[in-house]
Amino acid sequence: MAEYNRRVQLTGGATFIISLPHEWTNRNNIKKGNAIQIEDLGNRLVLRKDSSSRDEITRILDIGSNTPKEAIHRALTSYYIAGFDNLIVRSSSYMDEKARSEIKSFSKLVMGVEIFEETAKSMMLQNVLDSSSFPMTKAFRRMALNVETMITDTLRVLEENDIELRKSVISRDDEVDRYHFYMMKEVMKKSAEDHSVIFLLLLSRIMERIADHTVNICLFLEANDEERHDNIDSDIIQYLKSSNDLFMKCVEQYNRKELATLNSLIETRKVIIEGRNEIRARVSGNSNLLSSSIAEEISRIGLYSIDIAEILMDMVLSGVDEAKI
Repeated sequence: MAEYNRRVQLTGGATFIISLPHEWTNRNNIKKGNAIQIEDLGNRLVLRKDSSSRDEITRILDIGSNTPKEAIHRALTSYYIAGFDNLIVRSSSYMDEKARSEIKSFSKLVMGVEIFEETAKSMMLQNVLDSSSFPMTKAFRRMALNVETMITDTLRVLEENDIELRKSVISRDDEVDRYHFYMMKEVMKKSAEDHSVIFLLLLSRIMERIADHTVNICLFLEANDEERHDNIDSDIIQYLKSSNDLFMKCVEQYNRKELATLNSLIETRKVIIEGRNEIRARVSGNSNLLSSSIAEEISRIGLYSIDIAEILMDMVLSGVDEAKI
């Protein structure tokens, strides 16, 4: 990323002006009369070519008749994160139903992508979501709410052995992934202009992992349907409630950003580890592998929640030169 120094000039007695770097104007095809967007980021100004006049980004993915669906999914995800307006997936021969199904499944997994055109040998995906109408902060809050609901519903699954709710929790992991992929895409686009968005990406990744551990609990229960729920250690439910409370308190600090509170949340790490160890020690003699496995997943939820508090502290202190704790 190039840096340029410009001396501020005064014109008309009240207007400050600087010249635009010649290399930047050439690279972005800036002409006299073009509109330039200016974003105020406190002690920085970010200039960009008017988005209404930018060139569309079209990407092309060629696949073979035997390309594994996993490879197709990985490539589509990478292109989505890199950003595109149009993505053409094409095959030299007739595109089989497995490939089409994977492409359609992908378009439902990520946010703002629709199938625009389909032929015998190709499919065109189009990004129809204006990210300015759905900022990253809003995506973060939606993602946090989804994860909180998944944890709360997992508590109900443990308490009531609700099989349908258990299936619902497992299926909702895809919704969390949707937000995570969207956050990755937006960070790719904005990180050069605003380094603070990196913190949002880290928070998004942690919440995606918390959702995964919540799903793991439901998968363990599903795989052990024959085991009575009253055989699960009596402290498991309270342990998950405590981890959920910790998660909600940490996420709440995204808005509050109170250093003293963040410090106290971070210091609960020892309590989370002790809770896990107590349950595992108690069930180790009776071969209750289900309780031990669930306790491990709950501890990960708690420890990842503490990671959220640590990243928020990093986020707060990175933006100030003086702080009090």
